[in-house]
Amino acid sequence: MRYLSVASPFKDEGPYLVEWIEFHLSQGVEHFYLYNHNSSDDGPSTIQRYVDAGVVTLIHWDRDSKHGVVKHCIENFKNDSHWIAFIDLDEFLYSTEGLLPKLLTEFEPYPALFVHWLCFGSSRHIQKPAGGILPNFLWRADEKWLRNGQGKSIVNPREVDTSKTRTVHRMSYFSGARDVDEDMRFPDDGVGVAARISRLLFKSGHDTLWSRLAKRIALWMPLLIDPYSGHHTRITHRRIRINHYIVKSEEEYFGKMKRMSRRPAKYNMVFFKYHDRNEVRDDRFAPPHSDSKGLS
Repeated sequence: MRYLSVASPFKDEGPYLVEWIEFHLSQGVEHFYLYNHNSSDDGPSTIQRYVDAGVVTLIHWDRDSKHGVVKHCIENFKNDSHWIAFIDLDEFLYSTEGLLPKLLTEFEPYPALFVHWLCFGSSRHIQKPAGGILPNFLWRADEKWLRNGQGKSIVNPREVDTSKTRTVHRMSYFSGARDVDEDMRFPDDGVGVAARISRLLFKSGHDTLWSRLAKRIALWMPLLIDPYSGHHTRITHRRIRINHYIVKSEEEYFGKMKRMSRRPAKYNMVFFKYHDRNEVRDDRFAPPHSDSKGLS
């Protein structure tokens, strides 16, 4: 049995696949279950060498459902890895303490580890910059930004109850077991007032009149309102994190809008402006002398 694998859907993300795979291999990931959702670019061919080497299992996926990916992956591969992390191609998972498997051994008594985002902005890039994501996008939101109360899960797939799981962010587990965060606390413990208010107001979805209005208001109060999520947790990034390059450059975000055209009420320019946070320079994975527009 492998110790740590990653599962992710992708569509038309050929420019990012190799960097993303190589990064996670360097963090201790052993295998990838990649679900190709009808890509029209050369993405699948760019990773063929990883398929041939047995590092990637490539699955043709014609359903527009991340929950379906979770269900399929767990039902078919749950006995192949002790842990599976369910993340996207714009999410880079790592531990600040070394390789991921070393940290994860501490969490084996639990069904899952919930890992918080660190959301990165555009670094003021208009066009897609040459090179990869890591050397070009060096500016992000403050760690305590409300949106970073979301994240993704690393799960013991044998403990996931797919019949009750409705989101890839946090799942349901057998026998009422609960996930924990990096401090081995339940993520909902100690949630702040702003997060509780946002959870109450926006749990009903993204497409109500109130939600559309709130997205406009949130541009003026981004630290207090997150109209894109109905659930937030106590934010902690000390030991393990997900760098979430949620918008990248404007040009790349337009590509994301095209890929996500089925959800125009969410993925529009209001979404871009809300998530384009560039307050903190974070060059942990940047090569020496990376500038990325020299923001300050």
